[in-house]
Amino acid sequence: MSDQSGGGQETPTDPHEAAYAVLVPRRAAGARIVEHQPYRGAQWRFFQLQDDSSGRPAISARAAVDGKGHAVAPRLIAGSAWNAFLTQQGLDPLAAQSRIAWLFVAVVVVKTGDGAEVDDPKARAMVTDPTLERTADGVKFVGWFARPPDFDPWRTTIEAPATGPARVVEEMWHVLPGAR
Repeated sequence: MSDQSGGGQETPTDPHEAAYAVLVPRRAAGARIVEHQPYRGAQWRFFQLQDDSSGRPAISARAAVDGKGHAVAPRLIAGSAWNAFLTQQGLDPLAAQSRIAWLFVAVVVVKTGDGAEVDDPKARAMVTDPTLERTADGVKFVGWFARPPDFDPWRTTIEAPATGPARVVEEMWHVLPGAR
């Protein structure tokens, strides 16, 4: 289990400038900032660092930004950016999970349907469909993800108060109560 803490920063209102401010500190020579168009919406835009110098694109960092000075990335948790991201108009649990998976360079894992490809029966029994609930203090997202090559699933919980830093916790399925 890892409780990720990291600094945040205010970003300019132009999304390209905001992405530049968030991603440039992690930028390698020759990398460029590219917008990921499929998730582009009225409120949020998605960007990644892409290094094409090796002949095949390599992704090194991703972030989502809005025009209000919010920026989210896996380790960027300060301020109220995750709250703004998770409470954006029209965002349902599956859409939130899909966008978070993209930010974390992961794939969506769900209980049933597409994305339910978990081989280990004990791991499959632990997986739940994503939730996104507003609370009196803010918003809470819980969803499951995996990465190649083993696709071992993990649960990510993001608790984002209306003000203050978010709490992002990633837990591998086998360390959760009842896993073994």
